[in-house]
Amino acid sequence: NIERGENLEEIGNKKTFPEDIQNFINEMKQKKQTICKNKNCSLFDKTMVILDTNVEKLNEPVDITFIGLNPGTTEAELGYPFCGVSGKKLREKLNELVYLYNIKYLITNSILCSTSNAKEIPEDIPTVANRCSELVKEICTKFPSKLYVLVGSDVCESYGLLKDSKITKISGQLINNNLIPIIHPSSLRNDRMRKIWEESWKKIHKYI
Repeated sequence: NIERGENLEEIGNKKTFPEDIQNFINEMKQKKQTICKNKNCSLFDKTMVILDTNVEKLNEPVDITFIGLNPGTTEAELGYPFCGVSGKKLREKLNELVYLYNIKYLITNSILCSTSNAKEIPEDIPTVANRCSELVKEICTKFPSKLYVLVGSDVCESYGLLKDSKITKISGQLINNNLIPIIHPSSLRNDRMRKIWEESWKKIHKYI
């Protein structure tokens, strides 16, 4: 089942989804027109990116869900999350999980509208993420998951996981039986961060 979403040769191309999933994606984009506009979000005019998954129908459970911060320019262009430079690093690891365990997955973001970088989010990140929370909750409800991997310190902070520790200390740990914080793949600048990254994924393999 490695072909849908995991095959890295596909990352440079626009993908197609089963009809009911594509209809759900379109529905989420329509809901933005009312939900986000009513909240006066400054990202309202940005391109929205909903999800990626390798399941074939709505309401099909997944083994693991990855939640990033928000889509970038590549994601906005292609229409699905984690397909840029950093995203490919995560997908290489996800590829291994699919190949070894034939897992079902979902990828989405805590902020669904795209920016060139996190600094373009004009207000504090938890506030903007809260505006998307209703839509993100609905996405996760349609694809119920056993595990949720929160990618990067900004996302972990939005979920209240960094009150007493840094992301480098808790990366890869299983919290509350279903949450796994992990450092962002863009942070792999030195041997220390790459070691944390690799050790975190070893733990994810054990949880799977």
